[in-house]
Amino acid sequence: MADTHDHTDKNPVGRRDFFKGAALGAAGLVVTVPEASASTPAQVRPGAVLPSSAAVQAEFAGAAVQAPAASGSTETVTRPASDYMVDVLKKLDLEYAAINPGSAFAGLHESLLNYGNNTAPELLTCLHEESAMAMAHGYAKAAGKPMLVCVHGVVGLLHSSMALFQAWADRMPILVIVGHHRNPAGVINRPHSAQDMGSLVRDFVKFDDEATTLERFAESAMQAYRIAMTPPRGPVVLVVDAALQESRIPDRARPRIPILTMASPPQGDAAAVREAARLLVSAETPLIQTQKMGFTPKGWDLSVELAELLQAPVIDMGGRLNFPWRHPLNASARRGAVLRAADVVLALEVQDLVGAAAAATKAIRAMRMTIDSSFDALIAVQRTCSGTR
Repeated sequence: MADTHDHTDKNPVGRRDFFKGAALGAAGLVVTVPEASASTPAQVRPGAVLPSSAAVQAEFAGAAVQAPAASGSTETVTRPASDYMVDVLKKLDLEYAAINPGSAFAGLHESLLNYGNNTAPELLTCLHEESAMAMAHGYAKAAGKPMLVCVHGVVGLLHSSMALFQAWADRMPILVIVGHHRNPAGVINRPHSAQDMGSLVRDFVKFDDEATTLERFAESAMQAYRIAMTPPRGPVVLVVDAALQESRIPDRARPRIPILTMASPPQGDAAAVREAARLLVSAETPLIQTQKMGFTPKGWDLSVELAELLQAPVIDMGGRLNFPWRHPLNASARRGAVLRAADVVLALEVQDLVGAAAAATKAIRAMRMTIDSSFDALIAVQRTCSGTR
């Protein structure tokens, strides 16, 4: 694919030296302690022992972006692979990226700012990974599409895991990139890495993969976005090696970017839909239960239209804004009575039909038929086809 960005080295210092210099400068502020002289009073010893220069260098030794040597010489990557990753992300409909900055994705962070001009996606700096994930959760509910979230290795993914689970339970799409923390020599920084990073959250995401090459990153990013947006929606995780972000790619070897193709949303079998309609129309006391249908205002309007057409009471289980509370057919406050009287129940995205019925009454002798319309059966199928490859 043609590269539309200008890679001319206009800055002799180099983009990557910005992060490296900033890190070393901050370390220098910490470790530089003026020696006491006879003319100056003794200073009070700080509560914590300040690190030595050797300790600071050792801390950077395991990071993806190493501190510059004492001579000040640095190796500048002028065409980092993370620029290509930004080109891939710009093919997805991502307006924002919520991050708590970490060295495991410092390369991607820098490329999003300078190469991507901090637009589509625009960086939103957060104080904690759980806050970043919760922000993406709320954005997905309002916008109907994912936000990008970048987290740092094991610790960042663990910090965000509770909010990630909430998005999974709420069926909200989020694209999560996890920086896999290695240094340029390929030595694992064990406290910030894992052999199988996705296993930490695999039970409550729809898809996870680890990108070991740029081609793999492009394919997995497209697949992850497509799976996240296919009902039942949910969060997806892509693990990216920090060394891969920092690697240099010549223009002639720049991989092509795949075309994003979205899957058609699943729909009910036509014969089954006709049979469900026949049962509802023929019922004497039909009932509608709804829990996770209200993704859009259109869904709200359609639920009202269906209830009025059938003149069926509606029990709103509270998972979404599915049905207006003040509507005369809203029977949520008397669910036990309407459940006992119902002969046909239409359950729209109700996660636990047995539990919902048991909570209302222990014996529902009049109910003869339940029509379950839900995406729940597809979640296990899609997760079986995902996972690390």
